[in-house]
Amino acid sequence: MTSRRKSLTLRINSHIYILLLVAMTVIMMIILIIDRYKDLITTTKAIATHVTVSSVCPRVKEDQTISIKVSEKIESVNASLQILCQEEGVTFVNNTQSFYLADGSVNDGYLLRDGVHLTKSGSDRLAKNLGLILRDGISSVVQWQKSHKQSANTQKQPGS
Repeated sequence: MTSRRKSLTLRINSHIYILLLVAMTVIMMIILIIDRYKDLITTTKAIATHVTVSSVCPRVKEDQTISIKVSEKIESVNASLQILCQEEGVTFVNNTQSFYLADGSVNDGYLLRDGVHLTKSGSDRLAKNLGLILRDGISSVVQWQKSHKQSANTQKQPGS
């Protein structure tokens, strides 16, 4: 079986986000996936001061048996990614819980009908998890705390 993998790296200022947009067969070995991430992280660390790796978002398949296998694979990949990120000293953002409903099912409002690709709401959720703001299709780093502190220092209080 063959697999398709498409990765997207966003460089925003000196902060780089690695997103793995995946459409892969269940056969692909987790070790191979993690090795690819390790290569991406190593390359990215050479050019960035901070690296953030996003977990693979949940997927849904019509066939429940396949859906369970895919979910298990994603959970294994994400667990391995979390360990890799700790070892490499980079930030890992786990999106899993924010993509599930209270009843434990995947929020299908975040996924297109194919059960793989994100809707606008799903993309917005992912961007929020990563600390990004999407404005007119343009990504920018949300540095709320930093900007909040700066604006608090530069704003004059009434009567001052």
